[in-house]
Order: sequence, then structure tokens, then C-alpha cells
Amino acid sequence: MLCYCKKCGRVVQRTSKNLEKPCDYCNNSLKIVPKEFTASGLETCLEDELKQQFIDEYIKSSPEFDQYLFEHRDEDLAKRRMENKTKLDHGKQILEEQSRLPGCPTCT
Repeated sequence: MLCYCKKCGRVVQRTSKNLEKPCDYCNNSLKIVPKEFTASGLETCLEDELKQQFIDEYIKSSPEFDQYLFEHRDEDLAKRRMENKTKLDHGKQILEEQSRLPGCPTCT
């Protein structure tokens, strides 16, 4: 199911199990994208020709809409992904170093 955030404009795919999860960018609640804006009645992507109309009618017209978050969302999310990747790589490096250390033959 395709959902959107009225505050930052993020559009994400959700299953019926995790519809209650908030926006992973601004932590605002998500709403379901109306079917008339989804591609060929599918609930997986926005129809290209209707995308701007959807943004104007449902996101930018919302009283919760934040122009700054809308404009900076993609770059902020890219930064977060890079930071998370760096942390994961560092953690993997530590685990690899620890696995190379000799262990006590009695304990292992």
C-alpha cells in the first residue's frame, strides 16, 4: 500500500501490518495515497502524469506541510544512509578484528 506524509511529502510503500508506523524521516503519521493517483490502479507507485497534482492537492495544501522538510528530505535521507553505512562498516571491522584475536582454549 502506498502511503504519504503530509508534513514532508515522503511517499513510501507499507504493508497492512505496518500501516501505523510513522514517517521514517519526520516521524509524522502517514496517510494512504488515494487510488486515483496510483499507477493503473496498482497500490505500488504514483502515476507519473498525476504525481504533481497529488503533491499540490494532498501534500502542499496540508496545514501540516513543511516546505523546508519537503525540499531537504532526499538529501537528509541520503546523509542518514551514508552515516548508517559508515557505522555498519565500522562495526564489521571491529567484529573482524575480534575474530582474529586468539581465544582461551579452555573457554572456547
